[in-house]
Formats: sequence, structure tokens, C-alpha cells
Amino acid sequence: QVCRDAGPELKVCAYESYGRVADLMAEDLTPVAAAVPPGVLSGVAFGQGFEQRSVKLQSEVADQIAGQAGSETSAPDLLLRFNLHPENVAAARMRLGARAVGLPTESGEGRRPLIVAGQSRGVVVLWLATRGLGTKQARQMVADGSTDGGPAGPTITGSIWPGICHDEGSVLVWAPKDLVAARMLLNTPSAKVRAVIHEHWDAVIDPAATTDDLLELLGFGGLGEPEIVQSQAASC
Repeated sequence: QVCRDAGPELKVCAYESYGRVADLMAEDLTPVAAAVPPGVLSGVAFGQGFEQRSVKLQSEVADQIAGQAGSETSAPDLLLRFNLHPENVAAARMRLGARAVGLPTESGEGRRPLIVAGQSRGVVVLWLATRGLGTKQARQMVADGSTDGGPAGPTITGSIWPGICHDEGSVLVWAPKDLVAARMLLNTPSAKVRAVIHEHWDAVIDPAATTDDLLELLGFGGLGEPEIVQSQAASC
């Protein structure tokens, strides 16, 4: 694979034929990586992988790729999709944010997401994922998950992991109040949010830290207990 730098710590790698993917993704992920405290992403890399289990291979082919970079036996830290759909790019941003705060970066068993409702680290993921985007794009990333504009329950509202129809599995699910909190952060000067998150990094990524704890550090009032959401495998 060929690798590109996305800042001083993060690398984005792809098979040689997909070098353009590495170029574009490294450029897009650079502001996300730059918003993470120094040292957190040291040695981390995105890379493409071939999922041998999902495809029947001739034995000669399986023998050739076994153990090579990007195969199952040498998995990258973060899996880079072959597609360059905007939703794959958005998902890569969230995946990097999740890696930074210590959350899973791929779906769990049965392609079910991890519930991060009411957790500060979940909101931090959303803020990190929007770095470098314009106001409209950033707000779209943290918009409610209902696709038809009609009333929806908390689980649908909080299911915003992008790219479900583009080779992505839902990794995290938030409570609707977390999305409200994320939008509050977007309306706050980014320099202020960055300073608070960096200063209190260990505290805000602690699994026990709540969304209200994060809002309090930023000088906001709390939103109260998060809505109850379910871990449901998303389908296109």
C-alpha cells in the first residue's frame, strides 16, 4: 500500500491502484487529526483491507495474499473503504474521532452499534468529526437521523452513523440530546471548544463522563438524562 500523511501523526494508506483515495482522504482527515491532542494518534493509520471471509477465493489466490499488508492477518488500525462517496468520507471522520476517544471503529456482533447515549466521549467524536467542514456540512453530520422528516423514536433520531448504503455498518448510536449538545458545540467558537477538550481530555473521554459534564466545562447548562436508545443493526 501507498501511504500519505494526514498531519504529523496519522497516515492514510491504500493499495497502489487506489492511491487517489489515499490522497483525498488524507487531505480530508487532516483537520480532524489536528483537533486531537498531540500523541493520541501516534502511530495510527488508515488502510484498505481485503475481507477474505466474505468472498470465496481460489486456494492459489488465498495463499498469495495471506499475511500481506491489508489482508485479514495484517489488519490496519482503521479500515479505509474502497468507495469515495461523501458518506464514506464522513464515516472515516467519525471513525477517526472514535479511535481518538477509545471507542470502537467498526460495528459490533450482528452489525449492531455501541450505545453512547449521554456520554461525553460520544459528543467529542461528533465535534472532532466536523472539523474543517463548512457550517452547513457540519450541521448535516449531527442532524437527527430521521430520513423522512416525520416523527421518529429516539433510536432512529440518534442513529446518524453515515454510509449505511455504502459499505458502512452502524458503529455508534447517540441519544437525541447528544445531537443537541453537538450542535451547541458547533455554535461555540472552535478555539474555545478545542482548548477545553484538550485541557480536560482524560476527563471528557472517560466512559463515566456525561454529556452534561462536557457542557458544564464549556459553561452551558445541562440537558438532563438522555433518552433511551436501542442497539439495532442498520439496514439500507
